[in-house]
Amino acid sequence: MAGSRGRSGLFDGRHRFALSPTRSGTTLVHSEEFTGILAPILMKMLEEKTRGGFEAMNAALKERVEANAG
Repeated sequence: MAGSRGRSGLFDGRHRFALSPTRSGTTLVHSEEFTGILAPILMKMLEEKTRGGFEAMNAALKERVEANAG
């Protein structure tokens, strides 16, 4: 997924989801890359919220998958 705030090149983000099979199931790795002129400035402000959002998503997804697996 890709998106930008306002005009492209100012603050753009690319969110990536990668699923990989493992012996015991599947591993999900997701990441987000920010680029653009404002990225260094805005990332300092957003880093904690972004990380917290990823961690909350991981926990909710894990809970849902495990509930449906059993």
